[in-house]
Amino acid sequence: MNIIFIEARANLSVRMNKKALEFIRKMPNKIGIITTVQHVHKIDELKEQLEKIGKEVFSEKGNLTKYESQILGCDISAALKIKDNVDFYLYVGTGRFHPKEVFLKTEKPVVIYNPYSKNISTINQQEIEIEKNKRKTGVLKFLYSKKIGILVSTKIGQKKIDTAFKLKEMIEKKGKKAFVLLFETLDFSQLENFNFIECFVNTACPRLIEDYDRFPKPVLNAEEIIDLLE
Repeated sequence: MNIIFIEARANLSVRMNKKALEFIRKMPNKIGIITTVQHVHKIDELKEQLEKIGKEVFSEKGNLTKYESQILGCDISAALKIKDNVDFYLYVGTGRFHPKEVFLKTEKPVVIYNPYSKNISTINQQEIEIEKNKRKTGVLKFLYSKKIGILVSTKIGQKKIDTAFKLKEMIEKKGKKAFVLLFETLDFSQLENFNFIECFVNTACPRLIEDYDRFPKPVLNAEEIIDLLE
């Protein structure tokens, strides 16, 4: 089956209003700009606005992305590449899905600017601690589990068969039993059919585990387990 990816662009300015700009003016000077493909073509106008109030703006192109400053649910490398240069990140977009992952991976403040509502907000430590605790629970459950399910997607960009079988080998060297479960789009209800599995390891999109409450058993990402087993 042929797949065509079409970029969807938002035709609105991302320039900040006076209130949002005053908020940023009080923040540290070194800013990392991140956004999604919907707004990436408008980012230069925001950079210019920030530089006019004395801010130093940093941006990079990610490993899997096409444009500078662009991040994906499964690739925030554009943010990671500038981590050592910035005091905080400014995410241009809606929702908390992307900026929350940036906070988790960089442990640096993330400010969210919504170009539709013109509102500005921040990721708070409490919601990050909730995410961290969920992931710690997954690691602990893995350590005590004997039967592990390794989730593998067949989607382009997510298909990591080699990683799954490397994991299976590593897991079984620790005296556990590992089962590779293949799917295209994950149907959470189907996981109930494998009630003997005590813990899941995800090799597909790493953001899949944000649906933590939909999994019948604890789940964690492959890189967490690889680091643990090596």
